[in-house]
Amino acid sequence: RKEFLRELQLSETLTESEQEKKYSDLLDSLKMAPYGRPSMETIFHVLLPQKWVLHFHSLAALLMGHESQQNPLKWKAWAQKNISPTLAILPVLRPGLLLGRALSQFENASILLLKNHGVVLQGEDESILNTWSEIEESFLKEWSYLEILNFKNSNDEQKSRLNAGAGKLKVYFPDTAVFYDKLSS
Repeated sequence: RKEFLRELQLSETLTESEQEKKYSDLLDSLKMAPYGRPSMETIFHVLLPQKWVLHFHSLAALLMGHESQQNPLKWKAWAQKNISPTLAILPVLRPGLLLGRALSQFENASILLLKNHGVVLQGEDESILNTWSEIEESFLKEWSYLEILNFKNSNDEQKSRLNAGAGKLKVYFPDTAVFYDKLSS
């Protein structure tokens, strides 16, 4: 970890594209059989201080990011009641070095919501997963997504809402969600 950080610090005088190339080369140098090259998100584990750093593309996280933009006052009230003060919301950023450096500015947050991309959790133990699971369930229920996403119990109107994107609902594909606006135009 220390050597990885040292290499990143040495690249800070380079241009942004040169830094990205150096980061990519650094990842290539870390190939481990049989796993291959580490992911672009390796930097999350290097720059965030907690023992557990988890990143995944949670549909609930994507919907939270969406609601934080579409209904900011309602979202803020809900987040303060259910998540605050351990939450940071980051704007849409390119995955890799740029996103990793932005995340590192919020080293005290245990839940880092990445708009249109997913979530990063960090904590000293696995309890952060239980916390996130409870937050997801609460959000999906309170924002009426639970019924919509549970096709077995949803009615035709709810299915239609999900399929048509009515009610400002967008369905994101996790790895392309960062570029959703460019893809949809």
